[in-house]
Amino acid sequence: MKSKTLLQYILAILIGGFFIISGVGKILNVGQLIETIQNYGVPPFLAPAAIFLPPLEIILGILIIMPATRKAASGVVLMLLLIFTGAYLYAHFFRGVQGCGCSGEFSFLDMNLPELLVRNAVLFVMALAVFRISGSVKTSLLRWQKALVFVVAVLSSTAAGASSVEPLVQGKDKWIGEDIYSTSLSHIISTNRDSTYLLFFYNMDCPHCWDAIENVKALQRKNVVDKVVGCSFGNDASLSRFESYFHPNFETKLLPVEELRTITRSVPLALLVRRDTIMYAEQGKVSSPLIYQKYVLKKGGDIHIPF
Repeated sequence: MKSKTLLQYILAILIGGFFIISGVGKILNVGQLIETIQNYGVPPFLAPAAIFLPPLEIILGILIIMPATRKAASGVVLMLLLIFTGAYLYAHFFRGVQGCGCSGEFSFLDMNLPELLVRNAVLFVMALAVFRISGSVKTSLLRWQKALVFVVAVLSSTAAGASSVEPLVQGKDKWIGEDIYSTSLSHIISTNRDSTYLLFFYNMDCPHCWDAIENVKALQRKNVVDKVVGCSFGNDASLSRFESYFHPNFETKLLPVEELRTITRSVPLALLVRRDTIMYAEQGKVSSPLIYQKYVLKKGGDIHIPF
């Protein structure tokens, strides 16, 4: 009996810990999570509902660790694993998605199809064991446990809401000051060393990217930069639809979605390159040509905009 109880406790901690870590990874950049959901085929008007997923995972991870809610929580885990696995299988075979993108900012948890199937199978077996071993618990959560769940729910929901507007972590500065030919971006563009150009990474279904398009077009139209190179993912048909609606004055290179995700966890991302050096990065928006002329190019990328 004691061995069953110990096994149940260990499995519950492993499953709960995984869901908590997964939820925290997603909550750091809910905007990227929403884009990932769209990549899976969810319509743009429904994708924002993904804001509830990180708090759900974190709370579920806590509930499966607590004995009073362990059986019910493990049952929910079983259902979620089936839903998540089915969604990824559809995205992989019908939409060309290779990496699950389910780990948020914790990229070390990203997996390809075989790895994800093995991991989810192990989690499913563990959750099924917890569900079967856990008996019906007649006691309810203690007062401090209820308070913990409530506080975590409030904090995680607040963080998710804030992260859907602006990522809680920013990785844009990693490019600043680097020679572009020493980075993973070197194969994207080849240009004269004396030129100034903008690399614009975007998602064709991203509303924030739509808002940035006119400023990106203006940067090239007003000769603030010699050239704009767009980078997105998808197929020729989706790019043709996008171009027929927005009429960009720059060419777009289609990259594998996994490659784009290794470059940036959030779009839009604009990288200003001068003399082969990345001098400025802007994530989440693209400023007007006037900002680039007065505060970026004249200040050498180290800018402070006085408003």
